[in-house]
Amino acid sequence: MLVYVDIEHPKVFKDKKKREDHFTRIMDAKLKFEELSSLPCYVLHFLRIKSFSQKISQPHALLISGNSTDWSEYNFEWFNDINENISLKLLQTLLMRKNKLNSPW
Repeated sequence: MLVYVDIEHPKVFKDKKKREDHFTRIMDAKLKFEELSSLPCYVLHFLRIKSFSQKISQPHALLISGNSTDWSEYNFEWFNDINENISLKLLQTLLMRKNKLNSPW
């Protein structure tokens, strides 16, 4: 499984045109990732990652979207959950792969 983390600012979802354009881009990317990898791709907005962390255990890859909103408009505390969960998922994934491959690192 792939996990595609959408980091777009929530304000984008309040404008109908921006929301539709954004969801179109996200779905296009999701479908392309699935085509290229032959794996299912789960899309998750970064503000909801904590509530879904159990469903995305040990992904094959974590993909992070881009964003159109200026970084000055973000509250960086919003990224605490994503930072914690992604760091943990990457560590779990690396450890799982190491054990499966029996690699020395």
